[in-house]
Amino acid sequence: MRNFEKDNTVAAENQLPQEQRLTSAEGGAAFRVLFVGNSITRHGPKPDIGWPWDWGMAASSIENDYVHLFMRMLKCLIPGASHRIAQAASWERAYWQGADVLREFESALTPGNDLIVVRIGENILPEDMEKYPLEPAFEEMLRFFGKNGGRLLMTGLFWPNERKQAAMEAAARQLNVPFVPLSDLGTRDDMKALGLFEHAGVAAHPGDLGMRAIAGRVFAAALPYILQTLEA
Repeated sequence: MRNFEKDNTVAAENQLPQEQRLTSAEGGAAFRVLFVGNSITRHGPKPDIGWPWDWGMAASSIENDYVHLFMRMLKCLIPGASHRIAQAASWERAYWQGADVLREFESALTPGNDLIVVRIGENILPEDMEKYPLEPAFEEMLRFFGKNGGRLLMTGLFWPNERKQAAMEAAARQLNVPFVPLSDLGTRDDMKALGLFEHAGVAAHPGDLGMRAIAGRVFAAALPYILQTLEA
């Protein structure tokens, strides 16, 4: 099977300055969503690879990345909903350090989140997986972001990797966290931004159609909990 992960040549390092990795929250929001992710969730400007923007790579605009598409759907049900982003690509390259890396995002847990979407993992290196167990690290991450309450939801990888995905699914299953598969999207050229960016790694990221597909699947998985919240 083709290794689609090799198409992602966008470095995990320096996707955002450290002081920008966590966006602020609205304290009085009616429903708060925390998105934990990597470049697909948010990547800051990096002109040297032809990416001058600050939103989910490689959407055509901030409104078309999966975070903002999800929030648009959510606000049809809860107009006062808000979101924040924890850009955690740094964890992918040091996941075995656990709490030492995760503590950077402690403030993402206050005020509390109603929904936590964990969409991460593509930048974990094969050589690191040989040395450091992956499933316990994903469990630790899920426990960390969910420790102050809120419904956790985890997605699979955009570019398929059976070994990683097995660890992610096992961690989600262990903690009874709904899991949303995405890897079939990463095998389809129409879901990517091919031909729109000179840098092959940027172009391999989800384009607008891919972002819509991700947002739709995540929202469908979250909807039962959202409706339950509305009925409470």
